[in-house]
Amino acid sequence: MENGRDYVILEKELVEYAKKEEGCESVGSVLVLYTGGAIGMQPKHGAYEPEPHYLTNYLTQMPIFNDASYVPTAFFCHEKREELKKKEQINPRLPTCRPATASVTLATPLTAGKHRILYRVIEYEELLDSSNCVMDHWISLAKDIERWYDHFTGFVILHGTDTLPCAASALSFIFENLEKPVVLTGSELPITQLCSDGQHNLLGALLFAGAEYGIPEVTVFSQKQVSCKEEFKALVVSMPISVLITPFIVVVNIYS
Repeated sequence: MENGRDYVILEKELVEYAKKEEGCESVGSVLVLYTGGAIGMQPKHGAYEPEPHYLTNYLTQMPIFNDASYVPTAFFCHEKREELKKKEQINPRLPTCRPATASVTLATPLTAGKHRILYRVIEYEELLDSSNCVMDHWISLAKDIERWYDHFTGFVILHGTDTLPCAASALSFIFENLEKPVVLTGSELPITQLCSDGQHNLLGALLFAGAEYGIPEVTVFSQKQVSCKEEFKALVVSMPISVLITPFIVVVNIYS
C-alpha cells in the first residue's frame, strides 16, 4: 500500500490527461486544507455545528466544484478507472501534523479562460472554531503545506472567519521565499445555505490558487476580492493590515 504522503499527490496520468483535453489550455493542481469554520458546518438543533465529511461530500456532488463527467469517467479506459477507484477508496493515515483524511480527486469545470483545476481536500479530524485557533495550529498548517509543496500549483486553507486575518498574517511571516500562492478563505454561513458567501469564496480561492496569476504570496479571498498583508514593523499586532491586490471577477485583472 502506498504511504499517506503519496496518497495525497495527484495521479500524474490524470494531470497529463487533463493537459491534453480538447479545449483545455492550462491545468492547475490545488491542495485544500480544511481546518473548520462555518463554511462546512451543518444546521443542527437551531445552530451550526461541524460535521465530518459534510463539506467534502457536498463538493463531490456539486457540478461547479466537481465535473463528474470528467473525473474519473474520462480517465483512460475501464481498467484504469477501476484501478483509480480502488486506490481512492483506500485512505491511509496521512503524515499531517494533526489527524486528517483526504478526499478523492475533484475537478472544476473548464473556465471561460479554458483552464481546469484538479484538487484534493485534506480534512482534519478535529474541525476547529476559529476562536480556538492559535499559533500552534498555524505552524502545523505551514508544515503540512511544506510536506506537499512540490506537488501542487497552489494551496487553499479553509478557516473560520473570526481569526482568519490573524492566520494569514502569521503564515505570511512563517513562509520564506514563497513561490506559490497560499489562499485563505472562509464564509459567514455554511456553503450549503441559501445566499451563503461560501460558494463564491471557495471557488474564487481555487481559481486564484490554481491559475498562473503570478502572485506567490499568502492572500485572503473574500467577497470577490483578494488581499495580502503589508509588512509589519511591530512583532505583535492586534489585527493585520491588508491591502487589496485585485478585484476578482470572471476575468482577473492584476493591479500592481
